[in-house]
Amino acid sequence: MIKPTASKAAVASGTKYYVTATTLNIRKSPSTSAARVDSVKKNAAVTLYEKKGSWGRVKTASGKTGWASLSYLTTKAPAAPKPAAKAPAKYYVTATSLNIRKSPSTTAAKVDLVKKNAAVSLYEKKGSWGKVKTASGKTGWASLSYLTTKAPVAPKPAPKPPVTTSSGKSYVVIRTDGVNIRKSASTSAAVVTKVNRGTKLEKISVDNGWVQVKTSTGKTGWVANWLATTAGKGVRGKVIVLDPGHGGTDSGAVGKTHNERSINLSTANELKTLLQNAGAKVIMTRTSNTSRKLELSERVAISHQYKPDVFISIHYNSGGNATGIDTFYDAKYGNEKELATSIQNELIKSTGKKNRGVKPAEFYVVKYNEMPSILVELGFISNPTEEKEIATKAYQQKAARGIYNGLNKYFNL
Repeated sequence: MIKPTASKAAVASGTKYYVTATTLNIRKSPSTSAARVDSVKKNAAVTLYEKKGSWGRVKTASGKTGWASLSYLTTKAPAAPKPAAKAPAKYYVTATSLNIRKSPSTTAAKVDLVKKNAAVSLYEKKGSWGKVKTASGKTGWASLSYLTTKAPVAPKPAPKPPVTTSSGKSYVVIRTDGVNIRKSASTSAAVVTKVNRGTKLEKISVDNGWVQVKTSTGKTGWVANWLATTAGKGVRGKVIVLDPGHGGTDSGAVGKTHNERSINLSTANELKTLLQNAGAKVIMTRTSNTSRKLELSERVAISHQYKPDVFISIHYNSGGNATGIDTFYDAKYGNEKELATSIQNELIKSTGKKNRGVKPAEFYVVKYNEMPSILVELGFISNPTEEKEIATKAYQQKAARGIYNGLNKYFNL
């Protein structure tokens, strides 16, 4: 007696089905023990040509043919993904002060007040009103008459007065070889003469990041301030921007108990105190952990606004049980390798940590900063033992002292 074969259900010209399983194996024959010929993801389309019991013979998008369980196939097409929400537009306040109200009406309750040039995020327009979110996180409605997409022009900082000696003169020392002394305060101005590292020049005046100098032979010209330093004054009279990394909604690296955002700010505050007590002017890119997250471009913009002698970005590292300190630089602007080396050496002396070295890097706040700038990684928050240490005030004071000592050595050559 001849045994009848299992019935087959042919599907005319092929029907499109969609995968409902997270991953569906396509097999050589209708059996879970058969060899796998392909694998397709959820919502992928396959063409069904034949059914045999609870199995279907399909062809995948890659052109492979095999058998798949019909339990994980459907003719219902998956729903199209929702389009991503449109990013809010950044607007700036043009009024001296602008009320943010609960609804689009001048009689609605006030929920916030923002000052001229403040940035807000615009989410929706309704007539002459816009729904905005302020830097403090409050949402409400503001008159579009007092909002513009044009960013305000940063105020030009006042020129720094020269530091004079007891003889009535002040001097700068050139930091690297082959520095151009130019006819005016511009990189496109004609070169008057060239000077090398260690050359002492009389300081005449300053203007927007440039120093007017006189050579020993009586020639006068201009040199970029990051290529020279006031002789023998250490950090006194210097302008230093401190950038505590992360902040706001960005916690940075996270350990078992602490986050980088908080330790960065605490360390920066310790360093700020040391520098101010020594006569330096300190600008902080952020002063709290709850203020809005600063973009990297905004941190660099602060540096460009104040034209500091040095910009220092303070961080703590993450990478398993690694330990130690790194200092990073980009050599494009000024002699940043010398700055990084001076600070790294003093950090190791002050903290006793493993010396992971001075390294060139691609960090945004260093690479795109036109002032002498470095980024320090002061220990590993991912290492539980090191996390306990770096979270203490005692360690943060040691790290701050190391950076401070390194800056003094750098400025004193």
